[in-house]
Amino acid sequence: MKRKRRYKFWKKTLAGFDFWRDPGDAKFYPDLAEWACDFFPENLCFTTGEFAGKPFILEEWQQQIIGHLFGWLRPDGSRRFRYLFLYIPRKNGKTELAAGLGVLFFVADGEPAAEVYCGAKTKGQANIFFSKAKRMVKFNPVLNDRVKPPKGRYSWTLYDEETESTMQILASDEASAQGFNAHAGVIDELHTLADGGFPGALRESMGARRQPLLAELTTAADVDNEYCNEQLAYAEQVRDGVISDSTCMPIVFRALDKDDVSDPATWYKCNPNLGVSIKESFIRDQYNKLSRTTSGIIRFKKYFLNMQTANNKSWLDVDFWDHCRVQQSSIDLAGAHCFGAIDRSAVNDISALALYFPDYASFLFDFIVPRETAESNAAYEQWAKAGYIRISEFSAIRDDELFEMVADAKAKYDIRGIGYDPWRMSSLADWLSKPFGVADSEENLREFGLGIPVAAIKQDFRTLSGPVNDVEIAIRNRTVRHFGNPVMRWMMQNSRVTKDHKENIKIVKENPNSPKKIDGVVTMIMAHKTATDVSLFTKDKDYSNMEIRLL
Repeated sequence: MKRKRRYKFWKKTLAGFDFWRDPGDAKFYPDLAEWACDFFPENLCFTTGEFAGKPFILEEWQQQIIGHLFGWLRPDGSRRFRYLFLYIPRKNGKTELAAGLGVLFFVADGEPAAEVYCGAKTKGQANIFFSKAKRMVKFNPVLNDRVKPPKGRYSWTLYDEETESTMQILASDEASAQGFNAHAGVIDELHTLADGGFPGALRESMGARRQPLLAELTTAADVDNEYCNEQLAYAEQVRDGVISDSTCMPIVFRALDKDDVSDPATWYKCNPNLGVSIKESFIRDQYNKLSRTTSGIIRFKKYFLNMQTANNKSWLDVDFWDHCRVQQSSIDLAGAHCFGAIDRSAVNDISALALYFPDYASFLFDFIVPRETAESNAAYEQWAKAGYIRISEFSAIRDDELFEMVADAKAKYDIRGIGYDPWRMSSLADWLSKPFGVADSEENLREFGLGIPVAAIKQDFRTLSGPVNDVEIAIRNRTVRHFGNPVMRWMMQNSRVTKDHKENIKIVKENPNSPKKIDGVVTMIMAHKTATDVSLFTKDKDYSNMEIRLL
């Protein structure tokens, strides 16, 4: 399956990198480049998807990487490139290419007793790459006959009987790379590593090899990922000629801040396999879906345009919130059914009650703050005088004060359920849910409640991610309303969105010690979930006779 030699092809740049600009004393040999590219379709097959089992024919951008890695030689016959940095969005065949490259180093590089390592944060991650390599070996009858797991060794190692070489998984424990004699190392998903200890140890283990190579492949990292972003910065400086390093191959596919994220031209710029392993219609669908929310567009930029993202971003421009404001006199909520949520404060902080009225798609808010806290904050005092916030007579908010807030609301509206943050709330929650009645003395104060169903809402990413997105979409589309409470507006400005490793999100403050509060926003999210998740009131108690009307 020999390709026609195309010398002009090898002169092309890739992702802004000119392979010929700073070669040092190395020279390019097209025959070697063609041999390396031919190795893939002649010896390897794709392992997953619609192409599984078919010859691994490299795309042009992949040919450039593989061809130039093996086509450049120094005067002593060793390879020029010793470091590959591939920064590329997901779904572009990164791991499949890495697995094929690993097999080439393992069985065909002419290195006696080569040691090739598949590295990642965890063995589970590394095994994704390693499993692909194993399947490529299995699909090739010759390699399948000569490559076996060593006797008495764990299954995460392969042994080539002909070259006495090994391929093995390594996790990102710096000590795990000590004592080895690596010929090649391929680290996948570099952005997941906490620091450079593991890559550094792996690189140091290559000291005795004649022409070692370390390949680091990754999608975009968050801005606070120090090591990955250091490697990105170095690669881009080499690419741009700021740093002279003829041993480094920097291939960076990503969009810039000035690029239009909605333009398909930007998508093609960042995704070299667009139209092959990833369809334009898929990216368009993802953009249409994710661009509706701040967290969604962050996700789209990170995974499909390879743009760095902060782990803690402002949630919403307050202008969106302002556009949802209406005059309370224009909507009569008296007697309307609603769902609520309570966020109880720490000792000296503000506590919040939010009510959501599904039939009117409207939110109401009530706040209470300890006297000493209010006296030290002029804004609290002004808001209290205007009736936007209550002032407690105590140094910390008490259960009976929060109970009174809910009782006042129940006297005006038909509250069908209350959601709450379980922290320090179990006693009050039980009190609210007790049958309605009026106590006739201090002694039996807690014998009666308000008869309102209650539900604990965990404050974790998995529970809150959906409701946060739902409320944001509603605010952006102006399909919810509020009545201009300035306390809530202030809290909207303070709200940030943070995410976990699965891109689930929740609302947080800019930092844990910040005096800026977000309690109203948290209760708004919970109130909306309480109104739209009927399962909250069917897990432990039977409220089947209670009519629950939803939007």
